[in-house]
Amino acid sequence: GPLTMEQVLSLHKVLMKDLLETEKIGYFRPGTVYIVDELGDGREQLRYEGPPAKKVAFLINELLVWLVYADKDKIHPVLKAAIFHLQFATIHPFSDGNGRMSRLLSNIILCKSGWDFRKILVLEDYYNRDRLGYYNALNTIQGNHYHEGEDITSWIEYFIEGFLVEARRVADAIAMSGFGRISEEAEQIFLDKDELKVMDFISTTGRLTSNDVQEVLGIAKRTAQLKLKALVEKKLLVMEGSGPSTYYLLKG
Repeated sequence: GPLTMEQVLSLHKVLMKDLLETEKIGYFRPGTVYIVDELGDGREQLRYEGPPAKKVAFLINELLVWLVYADKDKIHPVLKAAIFHLQFATIHPFSDGNGRMSRLLSNIILCKSGWDFRKILVLEDYYNRDRLGYYNALNTIQGNHYHEGEDITSWIEYFIEGFLVEARRVADAIAMSGFGRISEEAEQIFLDKDELKVMDFISTTGRLTSNDVQEVLGIAKRTAQLKLKALVEKKLLVMEGSGPSTYYLLKG
């Protein structure tokens, strides 16, 4: 279902547990928020001032309603996540943890739309490697005070570039693990957690047996054989030999 105000507050409570005072966790900020830069010698410079606290609940609700209409209007999930990320960070609804929440919620939007590459793609990794670029991209749009109607093209370009970098990183990792040879033959392959462990194992060893699967997953021999059969049927593995000498290879 659509993202709700209650879910946003609950996520903040989980995300910021033990990091903030109890009265600030899971509640919108009660007052004005200022982000300042330390200039040295005790001097500070205002970087950003969020909207008044009394407008926060209304603005977040408005953003969540927009998200529903964005789904109906079939706005591309990556574009939708980019816009939501910026708007949430700009509203700055909490006393602290706004950046973390923006990144988490944009990832949830991608996940709900199936654009997180089965939970392999994590944009947080990109932002951690490019902290300065990330904050500069946000600050360029936000200015010093909250306002609406700004051209957000530069932020969307930054967000999409980050998504593309991480998507390519995921593709490279998959190719290196041995899945690259398979992708041309299978339009879409869905693997559960156990199957991913098996494929990770064989991508390292080059071959495996049902005994290997038993040890890796901690399951009975018959269950291991069924899991291997399923991977053969998905055209990911090929079976060689017979009886006790049976082993499996990545399908070439």
